[in-house]
Amino acid sequence: MCDMSEESILAKITTLILAKNEERNIVDCIKTVQFTDEILVIDDFSTDRTKSLAESMGARVIQHAMNGDWGGQQTAALSFTTEWQEVKLTFTGV
Repeated sequence: MCDMSEESILAKITTLILAKNEERNIVDCIKTVQFTDEILVIDDFSTDRTKSLAESMGARVIQHAMNGDWGGQQTAALSFTTEWQEVKLTFTGV
């Protein structure tokens, strides 16, 4: 028998934001995705207020060096999500 409860139908949506020194844009970016269940900012060790602003907006922030590898940073972001095999993911740029 198939479980058709609301919990089994609704997927968790996580937004992944890759950022570095985006204090001018991070708040507006996060505002556009606040409908999602989880907002995860992968911060490339910003030297401005990107991290603190993102946290003040309720985002979870993890600092991780990109080392010039955008694809590697996306892969790392996936490894930081909670239960990512069962969620719908969306990447957005700042």
